[in-house]
Amino acid sequence: MNLTLSDKKKLAALLNAFGNKNIKDGKIESDYQDKPYQNLIQALYNIPEIQKIYDGDILTYGIEKEILDRFKNFPLVINEDEAETIASNLQEILIKNLAEHLIIVPIPSAKFCNQIKIDNLILIPEDYSRTDKLKIIAKFAKKTIKETNWIVDHTEKSRSPDFLKYPLLCIKQTEHTSTIHYSALNIAKIVIYSIRCFYFGNIYNSKKDRTTILLDFWGQKRLKEASHLAIYSKENWRQNHKPLNFDVSLPYDLNWLEDKELSNEFKLFIQRIYFKGNLDDFNLSFLNSLILYNESIKQNNSISTIITMTIGESILTRNRNEKRLRIAAITPRLLNFPKNEQKSISRNLDELYQKRNNFVHSGEAVSINYDFETTEPNLLETVRQTMAKLILEFPEFEKIVENSIPANDTTNKQIIRMKYWERYVDSIFQDIIY
Repeated sequence: MNLTLSDKKKLAALLNAFGNKNIKDGKIESDYQDKPYQNLIQALYNIPEIQKIYDGDILTYGIEKEILDRFKNFPLVINEDEAETIASNLQEILIKNLAEHLIIVPIPSAKFCNQIKIDNLILIPEDYSRTDKLKIIAKFAKKTIKETNWIVDHTEKSRSPDFLKYPLLCIKQTEHTSTIHYSALNIAKIVIYSIRCFYFGNIYNSKKDRTTILLDFWGQKRLKEASHLAIYSKENWRQNHKPLNFDVSLPYDLNWLEDKELSNEFKLFIQRIYFKGNLDDFNLSFLNSLILYNESIKQNNSISTIITMTIGESILTRNRNEKRLRIAAITPRLLNFPKNEQKSISRNLDELYQKRNNFVHSGEAVSINYDFETTEPNLLETVRQTMAKLILEFPEFEKIVENSIPANDTTNKQIIRMKYWERYVDSIFQDIIY
């Protein structure tokens, strides 16, 4: 860790201010709301090596230990070099407390034949025996079979009786335990929402889709509700359960995840949008759209139409007028649909946006024509699928944006990518209009 002299001086001053205010009778009695504590934590958080593996509780413990190890009498005096050493020691403490965790989520109705592993994700089929499921979980949680059987038995007796009878999604995460306990539900939600979006964007109603959703749904075994996810780890104290607060069902055939090309596409998408992405305005507009997309699936026609068109607005027309025209014109070109399909895609987007306007401004319920003699998607389903494709192109859009940012642009990092994304989208619209 190489801090500038200015950073070292600032950190030394903050350590001294915090220590001299809070040391009492050889112990530190911290007020976590006071300025010296908050200023010190913020300064440490701003160090990139610490920020990547930050955990507030562990960092606070480390600060107190490092200060007390150096305290002899008042006033506490820590110089610049000692401050840098303390920062390095705190980094080491954070690293040592990282651990592997396995978030396990039951995914009702999911159909796939074999164990599937994609990067940090493992999917275990419903039809695997209890013994085989325990072996897989034990391997990835780095526990013995006996330990794994004990904790799963606890999960079944105290939370979800049929937990291990479901198909399972397992998500490996190397992180601080408090962070995993806090974020496990959100991590699981993003993964499941991504699978659902990928299915509807790239698989649904194609030759790769072997799903008969209704038949699969009614053909499920009668299992008691899967109400919790589990967090397993090698050390028992790191384990936990969280009540599920969102729909985890995936009533589709997921065997397409075994296809190498498709699994690589899915892996890239989920890495870039969440696991390895920069969570700035640009990234969050797509991440929020992913959440909106999943909300749209379970709503009635009117609400689903509003949510679906809001996705287009969020990604393509922030702070812009002519939203209906822009979404209808830009989307098919942005997604590189063949020229002979672009007009019909634009027409569908325009028509559904008009239905959205009629509902919002006139209270006219959205009516969708269904043809029960065909399996072709209706207007709402077609536009939803287009929006799914728009979300899934995030990795490609990210490349375009990052390649367009000049090295000398000093715009705030939080907004710079969104600024160039909006410029890129505007340029497509200008080409169409003029």
